[in-house]
Amino acid sequence: GSARLDRHSEYGTYFSPRVSALYKPGPWTIRASWGRGFYAPTPFVEQIEAAGLSRLEPLDGLKAEQAGTASLDIGYRAGGFTANLTLFASDIENAVQVRTVGPQSVRLVNADGTTRTRGAEVMLRYRWDAFTVTGNYVRVNASEPDPDSGNRRTVPRTPRDTAGLVAMWEEHGQGRIGIEAYYTGKQELEDNPWR
Repeated sequence: GSARLDRHSEYGTYFSPRVSALYKPGPWTIRASWGRGFYAPTPFVEQIEAAGLSRLEPLDGLKAEQAGTASLDIGYRAGGFTANLTLFASDIENAVQVRTVGPQSVRLVNADGTTRTRGAEVMLRYRWDAFTVTGNYVRVNASEPDPDSGNRRTVPRTPRDTAGLVAMWEEHGQGRIGIEAYYTGKQELEDNPWR
């Protein structure tokens, strides 16, 4: 376990605890983690970098983002075979969003609700002498309050499905050669006129 106490001159004092547990029965590894944290708002977010600081109204009335996260990892290793399953989740309160307030101006606001991410990742690896093959698949469900309608929407630029496959031959002192293939599924885009 660990804990952190932060005092921010603008946003106050925040306590950030973290707890993890590890259990290793035979070829299995099981790890569980939970934690909380905070993030002070800043104008240097990706959407503002694209739009430019000249379009951003002064920061006013923002609260610090507060997140709770949890994960469960289950791993198995035998011979040259390794498998890992990770389940993860996070809830963010007061997530900062960009809202259009005029034809040439935007404002940073806190989301009116919780931004949620839930997902799972599977990774398989097989090693035989100098050859290694690794495959992984990630499924993510991320949603946030829509600042315009008040309903929930998919978090922009967060693909629901991603996968990868890497095959590699590597001999220490001689070199390496491999092939990689990756897949990124469909994802929502932001309705941002400056991007």
